[in-house]
Amino acid sequence: LPMAAGLMLLSRPLISFLYGGGQFDGQSVALTSSALTWLSLGMVGYAVQNILSRAYFARQKGMAPLVAGACSIGANLLLCALEPLGIVGLALSSAVSSTVYALLLMIPMQREHVVDGGLLRDLGKMLLCTLLMAAAVWAVRGGLGLHLPAGKAGELLLMAACALAGCAVY
Repeated sequence: LPMAAGLMLLSRPLISFLYGGGQFDGQSVALTSSALTWLSLGMVGYAVQNILSRAYFARQKGMAPLVAGACSIGANLLLCALEPLGIVGLALSSAVSSTVYALLLMIPMQREHVVDGGLLRDLGKMLLCTLLMAAAVWAVRGGLGLHLPAGKAGELLLMAACALAGCAVY
C-alpha cells in the first residue's frame, strides 16, 4: 500500500529523474508517469495474488489459482478491448486484472478462515497509515516543489524529502 501510494504521488519526478532529458522529452515523461500512476493501483492486488497463489500451491490446491488467473486474463483482455484511454487504459486494465486475481483467490481462503477478520483489520490499519503517509508526501511535494532547483538534483532532493516524510509518518 505505501509503495503504491508513493509511486502514484511521485510518478512524475521519478520518471523525469530516471528517463527525462535527451530524446525522452516532457511529453514522454508525462505519458510514462501517467501510465505508472494507473499501474500503481494494481500493485496491492499483485502482491496479494503473489502471496495467495503460493499459499494455494503449498496446500496443493492449484486449481483455484488456475481459474482465477484465467478470469484475470479474461478481465484484462476485455478491458483492453473496451478502454479508449490509450496507454492509461492499458495500465488501468493491468491494475484491475491483478486486483481481480487477488480477490478471486481471497474468497475461498476466507471461507477456510485463512483470510479472517484479523487480517482485514490489519489491512484497514495499513490503509489508514498509507492515507496519512500520502497526505504528508503530497504536502512535502507541494511545499518543496517550487523551492528546489530545476533538473536532476532538484528531482532527487524532492523524492528524498518525500520518502523521508513518508517513512516518518507511516
